[in-house]
Amino acid sequence: IKFVVDVYVPYEEYVDDVIRIIENTSEEFKKENGEYIEEPLEVAGIVELGVSNVTIRVTGKAKPLSQGKMENGLRKAIKFSLDENKIRIPNK
Repeated sequence: IKFVVDVYVPYEEYVDDVIRIIENTSEEFKKENGEYIEEPLEVAGIVELGVSNVTIRVTGKAKPLSQGKMENGLRKAIKFSLDENKIRIPNK
């Protein structure tokens, strides 16, 4: 079952760096949760240009009944990675 994580990033951040961080985090997350994830995670790139931020989307395919757990876990891992790299997440 498909799951989606959208990451909102302010325009002030360098998007290529953010995408690289998200890709690395996604790869590590897949390694740690391989029993739940059926395919490699895909960082789709920028999917929306908002008023004050861009939206970067990550998609994956999880085993049934684990997609919510995978979304939440990946969201948390990305948040920690962005914090570690001093990248802000905008207020919505």
